[in-house]
Amino acid sequence: MKEVWVASVFSDASDLRSLNSFFFKSKALVDYKVSPIYGFNKKNVIAFCAKTEASFKDLINMMKQFEESRVTTAEIFLLNYEGVEQRSEEASSPYPRWTIKPELLFPSAMIDSTWVHPIFKQSLSELTAEFGEWEGGSYKGEFRGYLDIS
Repeated sequence: MKEVWVASVFSDASDLRSLNSFFFKSKALVDYKVSPIYGFNKKNVIAFCAKTEASFKDLINMMKQFEESRVTTAEIFLLNYEGVEQRSEEASSPYPRWTIKPELLFPSAMIDSTWVHPIFKQSLSELTAEFGEWEGGSYKGEFRGYLDIS
């Protein structure tokens, strides 16, 4: 099984249900850890760290298929695949803008702030520190956590 990091930016609970059905009920991702759901610039964001049997290319194709067939507004980002640099025509791992997009970085850090980025060799905690106050596992700024999105 390979470790993958995925994030999604979505609008409402129906988008989240679609993501849940696609990734977890289909068993594309298993044995997962999930961040809290966060609000950021009028969108909701959630991150997953999970295991998959799918190859990098197969996972990209699954995500592409979901985006083409869905009736939701959810965006999916494959943030990292197996902790090593991977490239294809459709995607790169780690996601090139992961470290400059706080809406993707902060939920990931909530899962495991000690995880080290394979290229920058910095922990997620160190990378989030560049965006402002990161104290006790939470960000003090416009990024806010949601307990319930229904």
